[in-house]
Amino acid sequence: MKKALIITFIYVLVCFTIVLPACTPCGTDGVYFKTMAISGSTVRVTGVDTSGCCDKYIFEPYIPDSNEIRYDNVLLKVKNEIEVVLNETPIKYQLGISSVKACSPAEDYDVFQEVNVTSDQPYSSVYPAGKLLNNIISVSSDAAIQSSKINNLLINHSNRDSQYFFKFNVAPDSIRVHTITIEYVFTDGRVLRSVIDGLKIGN
Repeated sequence: MKKALIITFIYVLVCFTIVLPACTPCGTDGVYFKTMAISGSTVRVTGVDTSGCCDKYIFEPYIPDSNEIRYDNVLLKVKNEIEVVLNETPIKYQLGISSVKACSPAEDYDVFQEVNVTSDQPYSSVYPAGKLLNNIISVSSDAAIQSSKINNLLINHSNRDSQYFFKFNVAPDSIRVHTITIEYVFTDGRVLRSVIDGLKIGN
């Protein structure tokens, strides 16, 4: 009996030796969710699916050079390629066993400093070619508009979503074929861009 107690005590001591160092400090060996790239495309909204917990857009690809579609049926879909990057902390081995975190690691994401949307063509008399269109574009991650302006939702916030939908709030002055540039600027100075060609929209 005494021998069994000694073996149990040694086993518990070994377990604490392995687990406790892995938990101290918990916030320094976290996981970084890094935005590696973004890709933009244009889709045509055909409806909203209300069958699930959250309303989802029903859409189809928008074919460049086809007839123009109404500005409020156009979505700029931006897909975010986010990868998990482990902090470069050496794995600690104790008694031949790698230490495993017993507490939740810190999670870090890229933080938006700017999100810029521009066109190579005039959108209206107020928005000539090259001027930021941020103030006339709503943003959402599903069919529920989260903000009527991009900056209100994204600036100084973490990029956690796999995609965003950008939607024009006002009609253009005339029918033009736009080349849209979407730019992410993060607080660490990194810049990612995506260009969408052949967007022909009307009012």
